[in-house]
Amino acid sequence: MASSIYNILYTSAALTVFEDTSLKLMVVHPHGLVPSNLYRKGLITAVEVAIEKQLHHWLVNNIEGGIISSEDQVWASETVAPLLAAESRIQKWLLSNRKTSIAKSYWKI
Repeated sequence: MASSIYNILYTSAALTVFEDTSLKLMVVHPHGLVPSNLYRKGLITAVEVAIEKQLHHWLVNNIEGGIISSEDQVWASETVAPLLAAESRIQKWLLSNRKTSIAKSYWKI
């Protein structure tokens, strides 16, 4: 098995976005309260790379209790999710949860 190579795409105090090239995995890792401008910039970057590189997996590592505004939740649902569904090769999603530290959602698109 190839070793993982992490390609950091976006980083700030509130959000880290990186790609694991060997697993064809996009990781979105919020750290506490994520300001809207940082969240949207990081997520757009993640989407663009996921589409361009034809990644298959998407992980939201929310163990540190990432919090986004309700407006950003709506934006992600209405803008990002349809774009990923239509133009990416993402097949599986995983959302980790702060309280349980285990996967809460796992599904195929």
